[in-house]
Amino acid sequence: MIELDEIVRQRNDNTFCELLCLVRTAKCTSDDVSILKSREISQDSDNYPTDSLHAYKLNVNVDERNSHMLNALAPETDQYSIHAYDAMAGQTHHIDLSNLSNKRSDTGGLHGVLKSSWSQSHVDNQCGCV
Repeated sequence: MIELDEIVRQRNDNTFCELLCLVRTAKCTSDDVSILKSREISQDSDNYPTDSLHAYKLNVNVDERNSHMLNALAPETDQYSIHAYDAMAGQTHHIDLSNLSNKRSDTGGLHGVLKSSWSQSHVDNQCGCV
């Protein structure tokens, strides 16, 4: 097991780091909420950070965002689906996951299908081929 004991992403912003800790432990005040809400930005705003990390309350919103970003990277014809399978120690066959629930609350947060895409230029860049 690895224990993470250092906050890296917010280390230069103590106020934001403290706010996140208060929210995480449900100890934030109305003033804390006001500070966080002051940083809200509308998706219609000219300076909306489309490529930034987005946090959502519901998995359905996360799934919608992921689909939107994947579709922005590549058309569906260039996307790939990788279906989950599982096996248990000592078994010689895979466990049938074909009727796996689409609700992540039924699967411990796991997806039955991973969707991905890549382009040849991206692969070439990652391999140092260009």
